[in-house]
Amino acid sequence: MQRMPHIVTGALVLALCLAGCTRKTDAEQTQPTSTPTPVQPIKIPPADPTPPPALLAAVISAGQASMKDVADDKTGKWKATLMRGEKVQLLDDGRPQNGFLHVKLSDGSDGFVSERTLLVGEIEEVVALEEKPLFARPDEAAPRLGKVTVGTLLFVTRQQDLWAEVRLPKGNVGWMKATDFSHDAAELDAARSVFRYELLKDQKNKREQAEQILNEAIARHPDSTVLKAGGFLPGSTKVESPENADQPASPTAGHGPLPVETPGPTPVNE
Repeated sequence: MQRMPHIVTGALVLALCLAGCTRKTDAEQTQPTSTPTPVQPIKIPPADPTPPPALLAAVISAGQASMKDVADDKTGKWKATLMRGEKVQLLDDGRPQNGFLHVKLSDGSDGFVSERTLLVGEIEEVVALEEKPLFARPDEAAPRLGKVTVGTLLFVTRQQDLWAEVRLPKGNVGWMKATDFSHDAAELDAARSVFRYELLKDQKNKREQAEQILNEAIARHPDSTVLKAGGFLPGSTKVESPENADQPASPTAGHGPLPVETPGPTPVNE
């Protein structure tokens, strides 16, 4: 009879333990199980198709060229005036249409320009800073076609060893030593400005624009060799050359210009 309290106490502890274990088991059973997030397959983008061929480059070789909306000299409407040296890209694989080429400008606009006013390819523009001879072939013993004066803009159309075939503003072509011209950016800018000035100064209502172009060039390049040679800087005198090579092209002067028509003999009336 004396052990009864201990027995009752033990029974109560055992009952409490069983109840607690049961509640824990029930809680575990009712706790929601986490569902693993399915792994999304990595989508590999399809390979890019063959990139389009690079657009052909070209440069305006005439003093200026009109860009029209269609490839027709009569019905085409004017869209823009392109200046000599302006670079463009050829569209339509460079195929001519009625004597025009479809071009794209640096601002993204496009139009049609006469193919006679373009040189196709990565053409480099340079400038003469000294009076130098122009040869018919890449050889100092070749006939001389004349002299290239200071400030003359040249397009390098091809190179051969230490020589370069160049095209002058009026279209004639000849050979010069590669050391006889300059790639200097400031002198090129000055020469382009002088070229535009000479092109515009005698046009109707263009004199003011021409003078503005020239004055801005003088402000940018007060020590320019080109501007000094042209007599445009204070105290400078224009350099004149008795033999200017920028004359109609000679038939022996290589590729490039259109044939120059020369008058035939005067017919004799018998």
